[in-house]
Amino acid sequence: MMTKLSKESYIEYLKLRKCASSLYQNQLNLRSYHYSNQFTHSEDHQRSEEDMADIISFKTFQNEPTLYSCTLLTPQIDGTIYQPLKLYAVESKLNSHSETLLRILREAIHKKIKLPKSCKKLIDKNVKDFRFEPCF
Repeated sequence: MMTKLSKESYIEYLKLRKCASSLYQNQLNLRSYHYSNQFTHSEDHQRSEEDMADIISFKTFQNEPTLYSCTLLTPQIDGTIYQPLKLYAVESKLNSHSETLLRILREAIHKKIKLPKSCKKLIDKNVKDFRFEPCF
């Protein structure tokens, strides 16, 4: 049985949803995605739904120090870990998920985990394209 959210819960959901959709400063033509007419909210783009799912996960496990997004890093055949070097890859333009490294950084920021200097430098280089403030 499906029930509606309370007014307070829906207002909080919309606030988080708007924040999730604003994580891309430079929308990188994400609104022009081939199914843009299927967006539920006016500020949505192709990654809004998955970014919102991440935000809900971060909020649910905000006191858990483990970065679950790290499980998204793909091990290579030789056992080494592939780590994306870019926060946005042109070849992933049709992907509904944000880049793995970006998702890991967002999870750490939402969980208030102290980032190493190397990550802070990466963030500083990308503040024009992405917003790195937490949604809650």
